[in-house]
Amino acid sequence: MNSFVLAKLGSLTAGGGICWAVYAATRDVAMGPSFLEESFRNVFMQTGPLEVCAIGVLVWIVGKWRASVAH
Repeated sequence: MNSFVLAKLGSLTAGGGICWAVYAATRDVAMGPSFLEESFRNVFMQTGPLEVCAIGVLVWIVGKWRASVAH
């Protein structure tokens, strides 16, 4: 696979994971003094958003690495 395509795919996947994490953080949370605590709990206790973001970052790094070593 082309290194440019890997970098683009990785950045899109990481962005999707970030969007999913924001959605998970703000879903069913009331605005109040414990808003941040509830938001972080919703993101970290749910399986998915952070893992998708991490996979996207890894794919992006692989794409950038392959582009840097290609001669």
